Amino acid sequence: MAVITSVSPSAMSASGTSSAVQLAQSEDLTTLSPAEMATAASASFVPAKSGYSILKDYNPRTSPTAAQIREYQPDTQPTCSPGYVCQKVPMWDGASPEMREFWFYDYGLYSVYQWTGIGRYVNRQTDGASYREYNSAGKQIYCTGSGSDGYYGGSNNLDPVYYVRLSPTPC
Repeated sequence: MAVITSVSPSAMSASGTSSAVQLAQSEDLTTLSPAEMATAASASFVPAKSGYSILKDYNPRTSPTAAQIREYQPDTQPTCSPGYVCQKVPMWDGASPEMREFWFYDYGLYSVYQWTGIGRYVNRQTDGASYREYNSAGKQIYCTGSGSDGYYGGSNNLDPVYYVRLSPTPC
């Protein structure tokens, strides 16, 4: 599922730009039209693969759906594959904590739902591509550049995050 603000790295033209990439270079979402915001906000859900039960009313998700969604116990340290941004979001089944992990690959804007608490992220994109987080007003609150070794070194407060964006431009 793609939105009009989404472009995969492999879909870029020879010049390295497209209208969607041009849009993705903005630091604020306030430049997006109401139609673009509505497209990013249209929620869909694909259940993650997990052997754990999930509290029905607590379901961290994105729209459009991330390239991959996984679930782990918090002490698990999987390696994020090259080319991806991986973001762990805490969730609980009422008895033991779990982490839902979103693997993003395509450039573009994603609405996020029920992302709360302290998460962990890694940006394995290349060529200076960035991972940006935005608040409910569309103002950028965080940006991290590419080049991580694949292990989750960064932590972030997810409470104010309403949107994330993968962008081909540096922070």
